[in-house]
Amino acid sequence: VSRPVARLARAEALARAQQPDAAEAELRQVTLEPVGPADRPHVLVARLTHVQAMIALARGDRALAARRLREAAEVWRRPLRATGAADLLANLVDLGRPTVGTVEPARELARVQDDLAALDPLRT
Repeated sequence: VSRPVARLARAEALARAQQPDAAEAELRQVTLEPVGPADRPHVLVARLTHVQAMIALARGDRALAARRLREAAEVWRRPLRATGAADLLANLVDLGRPTVGTVEPARELARVQDDLAALDPLRT
């Protein structure tokens, strides 16, 4: 399991549990972890921005949360380097074992868009 990805998941869970200080501390630790090709740095950036949005939302800063969510959505809309077979190969080379799962940009974008839509007070 990728340590940066695990820390990002923990930071997101803390933010969604309304613990923004703990989430921010965990997010800072993500940036200190060594990152290799199997960690998919291009994916980490998009996910990190999404988690920043969740932290802002937990702090009640809806404007910052919306801005970060739009930034994350833009990253997911861009064609990603190294997806699919290249990701699998990076894991085999970097970790010596097959990947647990591949990244699905469309699914990640949908998650971000759902969080952004939830900020819209007119949406039911």
